[in-house]
Amino acid sequence: MTKARTQLALGFLLLAFAVGPLACRPRRSANEKRYPIKGKVVAVDTGDRMVTIAHEDIQGYMPAMTMPFKLKNEADLAMVKPGDQVTGTLVIDDLSSWVEITSIIEGGPPVSQNVDVPGEPKPGTDVPDFGLVNQDGKRFIWRNFAARLS
Repeated sequence: MTKARTQLALGFLLLAFAVGPLACRPRRSANEKRYPIKGKVVAVDTGDRMVTIAHEDIQGYMPAMTMPFKLKNEADLAMVKPGDQVTGTLVIDDLSSWVEITSIIEGGPPVSQNVDVPGEPKPGTDVPDFGLVNQDGKRFIWRNFAARLS
């Protein structure tokens, strides 16, 4: 092989190493939005790949609340457990959303589902009567619905 061909082959090899990682990165949607998220893991559902997080305010997106999030990363799903403090990124795409965890701080004992939370009813507590309006503009009264369940 001539010196010119050797240099050309070496150039293509270097180009492949430089461009290869960029080509292998997952493509992001033009509509993808990313928000920092921080909170405490309440529950993990490995079957559905979901983690329920009691998170702080997500600036520019939603107030603090407890809700389930999809985890795409298998390693995140394997490592996280109830009671852990997590930080990461909430990714909102055209049709889906998920959390990418960047750090896990092991918490104390797992959060129990039977912990008394101020303002939340205990299991078995009667639901107070209330009314809602459905999509057809008709009023829905809880006591009427509850009577049909009995």
